[in-house]
Amino acid sequence: MKIEELQIKIQELNIPNNWYYIDENIGRLDNETNIIVSRNNNTIAVYQNVFNDGITKSFTEESVALDYVFENLKDLTRLRKINATEGLDGMTTNERLFVSGLMNEFDIAKLKDKVRAKQILRCLKLDEQTIREIVK
Repeated sequence: MKIEELQIKIQELNIPNNWYYIDENIGRLDNETNIIVSRNNNTIAVYQNVFNDGITKSFTEESVALDYVFENLKDLTRLRKINATEGLDGMTTNERLFVSGLMNEFDIAKLKDKVRAKQILRCLKLDEQTIREIVK
């Protein structure tokens, strides 16, 4: 993926401009900026503050870095949608997956990527014991 393609995909998801920052030089950013992409020589760094854990990843290929950024922005969009869902606590796991639009992604992750499957369930506010029972 190229930067132009990323920007089109971001616009299609209606992701606000203050959720990300892409530039060769990092400037001063507000606390609302969740993902920053910086280029330094042949390395592309992605800084995340989505869950206040300060993750930093380095990539040597721009397309891989931008794919990573897009997936994280999609996750952030879903997380905010989930947090805005009323009555989530009273829903079953399947209802939560359906309402969030994560049913298919979870089914695939449960078979191929247990870490991702657990991450999805955590976003849906399931407790750790339930997550362990579901994702074995």
